[in-house]
Amino acid sequence: MPFWVMLMLMEVSLSLSGIIPVFSLTGRLDATSSPLLEERIKPLLDEQGQKLVFDCDGLTYVSSAGLRVFLTCQRQLLAQGGGVAFASLSKPVQDLFHLAGLHDLFTIERTPEAAAARLG
Repeated sequence: MPFWVMLMLMEVSLSLSGIIPVFSLTGRLDATSSPLLEERIKPLLDEQGQKLVFDCDGLTYVSSAGLRVFLTCQRQLLAQGGGVAFASLSKPVQDLFHLAGLHDLFTIERTPEAAAARLG
């Protein structure tokens, strides 16, 4: 596969930490891949009190489209008594969250288990 094609790929896998869904993200979350993530989380956004964790250990890049997915998800879940937490931020994502001032807006932990525990 050509290098430029590999840059556009993002992988989303789902697991559970207790009863809380954990979305593990790998690759680039950009305008091309953010609809995939939106489609995967959409069924969960209507559930009252739903909590989600995004494991960002393998996430190498997040564009404004990706940030929009995170912010929209958080806004919807908080309005319904749920929440979002982030875990294992890769260095590029950690830097972006700090530059964008999101480190104070989002719950961020070192591990998915700790993030799920924070959401309780």
